[in-house]
Amino acid sequence: MTSRRVIIAALVVLAACGAEADGTQPSPVPESTVSDEPEPPSDDPADAQPPSTEPPATEPPTTDLPATEPPATDPPATDPPATERPATEPPGTDAQPQTTAERLAQIAIDDLVGRIGVTAADITVVSVEEVTWRDASLGCPRKGFDYAQVLTPGIRIVLAVDGTEYRYHGGGGQDPFYCAAPEAPLE
Repeated sequence: MTSRRVIIAALVVLAACGAEADGTQPSPVPESTVSDEPEPPSDDPADAQPPSTEPPATEPPTTDLPATEPPATDPPATDPPATERPATEPPGTDAQPQTTAERLAQIAIDDLVGRIGVTAADITVVSVEEVTWRDASLGCPRKGFDYAQVLTPGIRIVLAVDGTEYRYHGGGGQDPFYCAAPEAPLE
């Protein structure tokens, strides 16, 4: 292809895209410069191009999307080291409480282990029962505090060590806590 045809082809492409190379609106290409007739071969060696044996270079397509990093993967889950296990869990067991009542009883047991210095094996679960507390104190009011006077569903856990009972109250979304001077629930 001669340089004149390359220029004309470039102008046609730019006109089809709707803009000039300098950013202005396209100007019509005079019909006299475009011809359907093939141009005679040139004798100028500069116009002659040897056939290429290399494939045409292609650039990867560009997009307007921002580059994103591959999603992070979480490391595989592993058991915590034995030193991180709760003191009440016997070594080598991975049993987790299955019910809410069992989970709440375990919270009370863990507290009592730390409170009086015994092992979980020394503690007997006497009862775990759902109750309705008379107010928001959950059956364990403290002097000088006011509590909402609403019936509050909750739980009462009774634990024993060597015949001595320890009462834990919970409810209203609060985990069970030790109650030294418990009041009876409504039901």
